[in-house]
Amino acid sequence: MRSIKKLGVKNPKLAARRVAWTLTYSWSGGMGPGTVTFVLNSGGRATLTSKRHLEPNPTISDYDVGDDEIVRIARIVDQTRLLSQAVHPREGYVVRDLGRFSVTVSSGDFSKTVFIDERHTIADPRALSKLRQALISMKPRLPKSIAWGPYGTATVSA
Repeated sequence: MRSIKKLGVKNPKLAARRVAWTLTYSWSGGMGPGTVTFVLNSGGRATLTSKRHLEPNPTISDYDVGDDEIVRIARIVDQTRLLSQAVHPREGYVVRDLGRFSVTVSSGDFSKTVFIDERHTIADPRALSKLRQALISMKPRLPKSIAWGPYGTATVSA
């Protein structure tokens, strides 16, 4: 898949819904309850996969998401300019036990991934945080695992 940048698109608009898209949110690898992945497509289908540490199998749940919620999530991505963010190394510090928060949006022949982890960040991490909060507050209500993240973190000099 080509990146959005290669297509010359500076800030794609998901809420316009001119093309079908898929958004994948995940958190993994940190000191927390387990891993979680949420896949939402612009047509209203969603799947939440969560796996607690030490459990042999993940829990997988499928959802039908209403049009209002699809538009709300898309607008948050658009308004925060999340897809315009560039991942870059943290300078002078790392965040221990953070794990990796990741969002991938794909549509047609392009895909963009934005992530924050121990050694990487984006210019406006609040953009990813706002999307995460929007997913946590979705209707239908998702299981508590959508809010999984680190139990705590520590910022230390690199």
